[in-house]
Parts: sequence; structure tokens; C-alpha cells
Amino acid sequence: LLTETFDAGRSWSHPVKTALPNPNAAIAGMRIQGGPFQDGLMMVFNNSPESRNRLSLGYSKDNGRSWQLLHDFEFSDDTALRFSYPYMIQSSDGHYHLVYSWDRLYIKHIEFNDRWLQQQLSREEEGV
Repeated sequence: LLTETFDAGRSWSHPVKTALPNPNAAIAGMRIQGGPFQDGLMMVFNNSPESRNRLSLGYSKDNGRSWQLLHDFEFSDDTALRFSYPYMIQSSDGHYHLVYSWDRLYIKHIEFNDRWLQQQLSREEEGV
């Protein structure tokens, strides 16, 4: 669901359903600061309506009204395997850091930058 605030969180719009699947699982979202993607949104979410066996990166340049699927960080045909509780930040050097639970056994860390993000956007636009 998408809801918006324009007064620093004192009030929120009515929730609107999005086209993104998610099995009632945690997501991580952030507004990009600086660089070529200034003010875009990134979101890491379980890209499945029923299970947590896929963890994907989405990008929006229109405040979350539409999303491009850029990359699957994790995918398994085994629906019992779970990738959960993503958390994402952008560090002072402009790099992005993602951490999440890998099948409730490990914490996985992935670091990427604007160059990698641009490559994913280019691949998506080319249909690769």
C-alpha cells in the first residue's frame, strides 16, 4: 500500500494499493540523496505474493506511484527459504548498504553505488 504525508507525518493520505506483490513482509525504502538519482526512491521487498524466497530492488522516479524492478538480490525455487527484514542506508560516500536476514540463519550485507544502479537501470530499459 502507498500512503503519503505532506506535513512531516502529522497526517497521512488514505492507503492506495500498489501493483507490487509482497507477502505481508517488511520492506526497506529510502529517498536517494545526491548523485544522478537525486530524489528517486529505492525499495527492497519480497517480490512475491505468497513467500519470502525472492528479495528484489525496485526504483521509482515518481514518488512511488510506479516502480521499475531492477534486480533480484536473492531468489530460490525453494519457497521455504526466507530472505527477510531488509534495512538500507546511503553512507556519506554515496554508497548504498543493504542488510537482511538470510533464511533466519545469517545477516547478509550488500554494498553498491550509483554506477551499479545505473547499470541496472540501463539493463531494465534495454529489456535484459
